[in-house]
Amino acid sequence: MGFMTIDGQRVEFTNEPNVLTVIRNAEIDIPTLCYHSELSIYGACRLCTVEDDRGKTFASCAEPPRDGMVIYTNTPRLMRYRRTILELLLAAHDRDCTTCVKSGECHLLELAHRMGVDRIRFKNREAKYPIDESSPAIVRNPNKCILCGDCVRMCDNVQSVNAIDFAYRGTSTLVTPAFNKTIAQTNCVNCGQCRVVCPTGAISIKTNIDEVWDALADPNTIVVAQVAPAVRVALGDKFGIPKGENVMGKLVNALHRLGFHEVYDTTYGADLTVIEEAEELLERLQKYLDRTEREGMITRELLVALRTDLTQVVYAWLSEREIKAYALFADADMENLHRNSLYGREEMMEYAGVLVRKAVQYRQYINKSDSVTSQVCAYIDAHYREEIHREELGELVFLNTDYLSRIFKKEKGISISNYIIQKRVEEAKKLLTQSSLPINTVSLYVGYSNFSYFTKMFKDNTGYAPLEYRRSFSEK
Repeated sequence: MGFMTIDGQRVEFTNEPNVLTVIRNAEIDIPTLCYHSELSIYGACRLCTVEDDRGKTFASCAEPPRDGMVIYTNTPRLMRYRRTILELLLAAHDRDCTTCVKSGECHLLELAHRMGVDRIRFKNREAKYPIDESSPAIVRNPNKCILCGDCVRMCDNVQSVNAIDFAYRGTSTLVTPAFNKTIAQTNCVNCGQCRVVCPTGAISIKTNIDEVWDALADPNTIVVAQVAPAVRVALGDKFGIPKGENVMGKLVNALHRLGFHEVYDTTYGADLTVIEEAEELLERLQKYLDRTEREGMITRELLVALRTDLTQVVYAWLSEREIKAYALFADADMENLHRNSLYGREEMMEYAGVLVRKAVQYRQYINKSDSVTSQVCAYIDAHYREEIHREELGELVFLNTDYLSRIFKKEKGISISNYIIQKRVEEAKKLLTQSSLPINTVSLYVGYSNFSYFTKMFKDNTGYAPLEYRRSFSEK
């Protein structure tokens, strides 16, 4: 742990990888074009350059934080520096912004407005390159590329495809497939992740909107939509719907109103794909271990590394799906398998099989419409007299508490806390009408040690104070 001073503000840091992260943790918005935390450090755009107390400038994304550093993020010198960088980028850029697919969403244009770039002092040296529309998934427009390298690192570092890279040198540098091939002639898998990180319109998603409208307008054509699992969740972000909420119902309704005859959800197909991929992973692992054993190369160090890598991959996959992996696998059988996995090939495969299959099976379980909520409701119904916390329920079903709260409210229409209150009130109503127990005893019996709070909750849900409710029932 250490401290650094940023724009006069004393900021604490711990294990942040670079100065840029410390700056952003201090809620200072510093511009970048080439930095993504999940990608390797490239330092190409230099927009994140900062200045220290000695006047030295450096790219904050590539500089590790040090205790006692004093830096400034928005000096006049830095502002001029950033404006010049943006002018140079725009001077070599296709500035036909009105018809650009990224119009209104272009990060380069957003920064130009933010930095006050209202004219370009440099001669337009934009070169004209052909647009590559060969891919069924993306369109490459090299004329809008700013050479930030985000797509290259995503394709290489994350996706491990390496379909595109830098070619040539100096002002002739291009991001392109090898030997000027089209993207369709490479090993591109059409994942679209390059488009996700591209800050301009250099890479865009190929659209079939015109063909779809033509099909919808044709009375002799039955138009079917098949929605991928990720779409039914991600689409809500564009409409201000809470992150992670499934909008499949709204999506089906909207597509039918547009004219689609049939709409299918591919959840079942996606589950089958996950199962198949899991079995393929285990099959490859088996072949690798068989070959390694034949070559006499299986060592304890290799098994340790293999177990670590496999466990991290599975845990990361579960974490992305809001599942607490450490809780899911926290049982004695799994601990034994984990420990014994270093004894040899068969033990490693037994551990890997249970690890991977259990992860996939639990993911399928929580995808069922009411499996998790039914389990939570059953637990609350059995333990409503006790103190119940969201964290406790999250541990019960191995889910992050926020995610559990969202899916519970979606299925039940009320929050977890309100469900607990309703359960306690219903049980209190039974005791008030079917027994002569004192009110304070009823309060304790249904889980409220604070009598005043019990009275308030009961009245909020029934319109009566507990004693009034008992009397009104007796009169009837």
